[in-house]
Amino acid sequence: MMPTPVRAGDGSRRRTMPTILSSVITPSAMHSRRDVLKLALTSTLPLPLPLALLPACGGHRAAAPDGTATGHSGVDALDIDAGVRPQDDLYRHANGKWLDRTEIPAENASWGTFNEVAERTLGQLRDILARLAATDPAPGSSERIAADFHASFMDEATLERRGLSVVEADLRRVDALRGAAELAGMMAHCLALSVPCPLAVGVQQDGRDASRHAAVLFQSGLGLPDRSYYAEAAMAPLVERYQAHIATVMTLAGLPDAASQAASVVALERQLAAIQWSAVDNRDQVRTYNPRTIAQLKADLPAFDWDVFLRATDLATRTESLVVMQPSYLRALDGLLRDERMDAWRSYFRWQILRTASPYLDARFAAADFAFHGTVLAGVPVQPPRWKRAIDTLNRIAGD
Repeated sequence: MMPTPVRAGDGSRRRTMPTILSSVITPSAMHSRRDVLKLALTSTLPLPLPLALLPACGGHRAAAPDGTATGHSGVDALDIDAGVRPQDDLYRHANGKWLDRTEIPAENASWGTFNEVAERTLGQLRDILARLAATDPAPGSSERIAADFHASFMDEATLERRGLSVVEADLRRVDALRGAAELAGMMAHCLALSVPCPLAVGVQQDGRDASRHAAVLFQSGLGLPDRSYYAEAAMAPLVERYQAHIATVMTLAGLPDAASQAASVVALERQLAAIQWSAVDNRDQVRTYNPRTIAQLKADLPAFDWDVFLRATDLATRTESLVVMQPSYLRALDGLLRDERMDAWRSYFRWQILRTASPYLDARFAAADFAFHGTVLAGVPVQPPRWKRAIDTLNRIAGD
């Protein structure tokens, strides 16, 4: 399997994008934006057996008389740069010709064999959806749901006409927040909408008993990919661009004092980031397994209305305990849930709702969202066409 370097964006470092339209950004993103890799094993070097048995990804195939493709050794000599000795630069020797002739498409963050497969699959899915729309599937069937969703996503005229109306009720709910005691209900409402907030709940296999599932409570709610973005000096310019992006979207939404609200959002997210666990700590399977009863949760985070939260998330009658992944974060969060911070919390929740909805609102919001998350963070200069975004979204929300 080949590694696929990624187009370099300002936020590509250690980015895993826990957002609606997510992508994996690896450390190799720090290479040149033309730095794309196609693995081609050469027969000029002795290879360990497992590598010798691997076919090169995307190798050329000869056509048989009946039109079928026939395999070969897996070594694609057309990709090898014979002018570079393998002992001097194995990477360039194995991939040089492919690197010279291959460009990352403007709408992609990376490019390789798996991207080529994905492109073919997108075309096939587009044809399937077109056939479904033409056959008028039965109401309620999987086929009808897929066809209707695709048609809705592609209906740009309706999106332009509706504007921000689809989230106005949620924004009014934020405006109505009066005290910290109401934040638990707001967080539960956000979770139901897949809107990020400081606490998130999931269900996964119990870390100590594989025969059962457990409700898991974990840290969340940052607008940038990782806590380190808020603390490291090298990331300061990116945080400034993030704050400007928040102000842009809030201005599009017609919110007053957009610049001031954006500053409040970033300040609050900095405070959340400061008490969150690092990516290294979050990989510790022992430290992140902390079963807590409801009574213990109330003691850990007394400012939070657990009864409201558990009822609203449908957990009150389903479990007597939750596994807390970051217990120190939970305790520290208590200090941020205060009445005197309510202006900041209202700005924060307005932003979380807007940033989650932006890719699916009218063209102004979608363009602003891509300008930051697509171009600034991922380094992608051109937004994919709408039909590709429709299929990507359908794949993520519909499952198999």
